[in-house]
Amino acid sequence: MMRKLLYSKINESRRVQSTSNIPLKVALIYSLFGYSWIIITDAIVFDPKTFAFNIVFQLSILKGIVFVLLTSLIIYYLLYKGISILYQFWLKKGKSLGKRRKCTDDS
Repeated sequence: MMRKLLYSKINESRRVQSTSNIPLKVALIYSLFGYSWIIITDAIVFDPKTFAFNIVFQLSILKGIVFVLLTSLIIYYLLYKGISILYQFWLKKGKSLGKRRKCTDDS
């Protein structure tokens, strides 16, 4: 009985750790893709001979980087909150199911 309880606690902590990394992974993948897209497409659009010194090119990249940074933070926050809400719901549901099982097992 004690071993079963210990293993269930270990599995639950692993599950929490794996779900807590999801928002960060999604935000990082999005930001890497966004930064790459901005730099590559701006380099294609602007004249390659003068793009390094062109102020318009530099402002365009800066504007894109700020946009990707802000949207990455928003994505992280929304996913983190959503997963937290789902996890709390899952915990409450699991506890209520556990109580029901205990009641039915006792009878």
